[in-house]
Amino acid sequence: MEEAQYIIRHHRHHPREHQCSASVVKHIKAPVDIVWSAVRRFDQPQKYKPFVSGCIVRGDFKIGSVREVNVKSGLPATTSTEMLELLDDQEHILGIKIVGGDHRLKNYSSIVTVHPEIIDGIPGALVIESFVVDVPEGNTQDETCYFVNAVINCNLKSLAVVSERMAIQVQWTNNPHPHPLTILSLVSSLHLLEESTESEAQVKVGHAGPELCREEREAGTSIIYWSIRELVRSFTPMQKETVQDN
Repeated sequence: MEEAQYIIRHHRHHPREHQCSASVVKHIKAPVDIVWSAVRRFDQPQKYKPFVSGCIVRGDFKIGSVREVNVKSGLPATTSTEMLELLDDQEHILGIKIVGGDHRLKNYSSIVTVHPEIIDGIPGALVIESFVVDVPEGNTQDETCYFVNAVINCNLKSLAVVSERMAIQVQWTNNPHPHPLTILSLVSSLHLLEESTESEAQVKVGHAGPELCREEREAGTSIIYWSIRELVRSFTPMQKETVQDN
């Protein structure tokens, strides 16, 4: 099934005149079960969201549960109160609605879906996150969508780094001596991460500015460097000689 079909099936919002809506897509080189294990944690969004410093869930972890999220500096907010609307472990769907907080995202609802796909011949995941939200007074629909898209893009990039690291750790468990080409893949990931442009981070709503993705980039870079170091340590002498010969 193609991206457009997934969006039609799971991400059909019906924005009113004073609202805006959009979808963000991310391809991740990690199996669906690994990616979903991070996405589904309504009680621990800080596992991959770089601007969340902490979270407390009221009551049991179930549909209708409410969480209090503490937001790090860099966004025009310090807290957000959010309700779990949908959690489908079979279809890999998470639905969340913001019901309070000291921010301007009123009547915000989002849906995240995770789908299997093959990337470069290995199992990967297609993640789609969509939203609908009121347009704050004094801002346009384009400005509001630009801001929310920037935040979601940062979150999904961080999700990719976290999930791909988990996938590598699983590979090490199954194969303690990974192929040298795995290092080349990690170096490529590092290069792409450092190529993040300021245009993705600049936002026009509130006071958040070009530094929006700094924490996510720094965290992702350190994770990849760590992965490369650990992979080099895991090489056997034969593999090291092979790399030198080439």
